[in-house]
Amino acid sequence: MLAAEESARHRVEVKVAEVTAKTVGAKRTVVRVNSNVTLPKEIVRLQGPGRLVELIIKSSSKNYIVDIEIDGEHVFNKPYDWFQEVSEVMNEISAYESDGLYYLHVTDLSFARSLVIRGLLTNTEPVTLDQVIFKAEVCV
Repeated sequence: MLAAEESARHRVEVKVAEVTAKTVGAKRTVVRVNSNVTLPKEIVRLQGPGRLVELIIKSSSKNYIVDIEIDGEHVFNKPYDWFQEVSEVMNEISAYESDGLYYLHVTDLSFARSLVIRGLLTNTEPVTLDQVIFKAEVCV
């Protein structure tokens, strides 16, 4: 009987914690790690206010486009080379090559209603991203 009471108490505590989290405007952290992502592909779609903490793309090819749509506006719809150029002057973007792999790291983008990130092709050649790591905080 003791185990059943403890289980019931745990369920009640969890429900109270969920309600409290929603009433104080808590944030939910969304983390996704995907390997071998064949383009074109929608990488993530989030609704509600939040913040992209970081997006990391590792690929053996730089022949792709990253389309970042914030609140219905395409803020970035650019090829890897563009990100590499602006990474010299923008702290939120880092793009570089190391040991034959191309890395793209985007951080700290806020959104009020929605965030959509897509990987697109620059031409007709197929591209597979070796790894995509995504982390965001979304208000619940």
